[in-house]
Amino acid sequence: MITRIWQARTSPEKQAAYLQQVQAIVIPHLQGCEGYLGAQFLCRHTDRIVEIMVLTHWASREALNGFADEGSKIYLPDEIAATLEGYDQQSRHFELMLEDSC
Repeated sequence: MITRIWQARTSPEKQAAYLQQVQAIVIPHLQGCEGYLGAQFLCRHTDRIVEIMVLTHWASREALNGFADEGSKIYLPDEIAATLEGYDQQSRHFELMLEDSC
């Protein structure tokens, strides 16, 4: 399994709009990709900003490359970019070494 990590930042005022756009646009897009295994959208609140970390899980590197050319290209529709204060231009990828589930 490959986990793709991407980070962004938004304001507390725009967080709800970001989540709404993710649920309307990103999740359906991901679910249509072969080899997609799931995702987590994490947030961390600081004084003036909401840090966002998106983890998507893929069956293989080939599946990830099918989602985004060369895998590290970001998928960011304009509607979602409008809800962000900043974001990473590329994603990072990690291969699963060990997993422990309860």
